[in-house]
Parts: sequence; structure tokens; C-alpha cells
Amino acid sequence: MAPARNTHKPPAVSVIVPLYNKVKYISRALDSILCQTFEDFEVIIIDDGSTDNGPDIVGSYKDPRICIIRQPNAGPGPARNKGIRNSTAPLLSFLDADDEWLPDFLAEGVSILADNPDCAGVAFGYYMGSERAVTKLTAPEPDRAPGPRRLPPNASIGNTTSALAFIRTWAGVFRREPIEQLGMFYSKARCTRGEDTYLWLQIVLNHTIYSDPRPMAWYHSEASDLYVGREGLPELSPIHTDPDDIRKNCQAQYRPLLERYLKYSAIQDARYYASHGDYARARTLVKMVRLRDYLDCGLLGLRLVLALTPVIELLRSSPRIWRFVYKVRDFLHRRHT
Repeated sequence: MAPARNTHKPPAVSVIVPLYNKVKYISRALDSILCQTFEDFEVIIIDDGSTDNGPDIVGSYKDPRICIIRQPNAGPGPARNKGIRNSTAPLLSFLDADDEWLPDFLAEGVSILADNPDCAGVAFGYYMGSERAVTKLTAPEPDRAPGPRRLPPNASIGNTTSALAFIRTWAGVFRREPIEQLGMFYSKARCTRGEDTYLWLQIVLNHTIYSDPRPMAWYHSEASDLYVGREGLPELSPIHTDPDDIRKNCQAQYRPLLERYLKYSAIQDARYYASHGDYARARTLVKMVRLRDYLDCGLLGLRLVLALTPVIELLRSSPRIWRFVYKVRDFLHRRHT
């Protein structure tokens, strides 16, 4: 039975769960929350316009710490933001409706933040997959030891990417104040990719994060379906299509690092789209790279590939020409060896 709540005192943690058509999984997620060894929390379920019976399953739970709020479908960013606005705790934690936490997740997170008041949040490692077969550890090898991490303004792109990759929305406990100050999750245009990266990029550029590689959550990748867009590929990330707030909130000494990261990420995404035949999105990303960066060797190579798109498409559309190209390649390879 849930402990009685002093209604005049807010809980220590607000747990926010966006729910959209996850009837098969929501019980697993809720059970993992209610089995936490740390019990001073509230659970705010945001029903984001579900068309299945997931909200009815939530309603069957009689724990007074759980409440459900309904809204028309708007996407995960607006759902989490609505949960934040309706929450009361100084600490926030987010769990997707198809994932789960290990029993000590909240206890460890709350304890670490109590001992590290300068940290904006704590990010844990996690298991991934249906059998907990893979432990996801994205910090570089020297950074595997638990501890506070603050990117220096001259950080490498590799360290910046690792710091950002280690923060997973569903595997951390965060302080409310910095999240609210930075505008919360991206919430425009029903974004379903990168709405959380938009926030966490600003967090790592402005705050210290405690990184703890111990797996304390379980990411069920087999249950995730929002990432893929209508054409079968992810949509463009808002860090590229709408970076104005990121730039505005970035401290002056970190702006060069931010621009380097945005450039790097745009080129990486452009290469991904080009390799899957989506040249239109690849061109869109290349155009976002500032003119002074056009002499970058990697970017020049990508621009050459995009310029040759008509030829590539012709080759792909003609099996006969494609076979001829392979024969020429094999002949040249034999001559060379």
C-alpha cells in the first residue's frame, strides 16, 4: 500500500510518463515505478490522445500517487512539458510507457543529487533489449567511473557527443529549475525525433551532470516506434531545423563548441540520409552548414556525392549499367592486385 501523503508538502520526485498507444507495456512501466525502494514521489501520466485501452489500465491502479491527464495527440515533447507544468516536486524523472526502471533507480538518483548540489541531474547507464542482454555504456573508457562531468569550452567533438549520448531521458533524475529555465522539451510541429536532444544539448553546454554508468533502467528497443518517420527514415532533428533557442541559451564561452557540434551533427545526419537515398534531406542539412565551413574536406566530399546524385540514380535504375560498373571495378581490382 502506498504511504499516506502530506498534501501540504510536495513529493521529492515527480515521475512523468507520456502515454500514447502503449496498452501492451504501460503496466510494466507503472509496476517498475511502484516497486521503487524510494517511495516519496508522484506519478503523472499524460495520455497523449491514445486510441487504445492504455488509459483504462492506468485507471485500474488505485495508488493515490498516480494521476492521469488527457490531451489531444501532440507528441512526446508537449506531453512531457504538460507533465512538468502539472508536477510539484523539485526533482523530475521521465519514463517512457514502454520502458522500466530497476528498483533502486530513484533511491540512487535522489541520493546522488543530495550529495552533489552543483549537478543539474544524474544520468545512469541502462540495459537495452528484451533480455537485458546489452548494457549500454556510452561514456568513453576513461570516463566510466561515476562522478560529476562538466564539458570544458574547448571540449572535443568526441567528448561532446559522448556527454550528450550518455543522457537518456528515461534513465536520469534531474532538477526542475534548469529544465524550466532552458524551455523544457522541444514542443513544435509534433516532433517525434530529437525533442529531448534539444533540451539535453543545452543542459550539457550549461550545467554539470553526474554520470553513473551503472545500469539502472531498461530500454525496450523492440517496443519503440516513434523514431521512424512516414518515409521510413527519421525526420530531421530540431537542433538543425530550429536551433535559435539553443544558441540564445548558450553561454558565450561555449558558442564556438556549439557551432562545431551543430556542424558535425548536420554532416553526420546528411551522410546518413544520403546513404539511404534521401538526397533531399541530405541537401537540406548541407545548406544549413555555414558558408565559412564549406572548405571542410568531409563536407566537400559529401557535397560532391550530392552533386552526382542524378548519375547515382541513373546507375541504380539500370541493372545493366550497374552490372557493368561492378565488372569494371572488379577488373581494376584484379589488375591492381
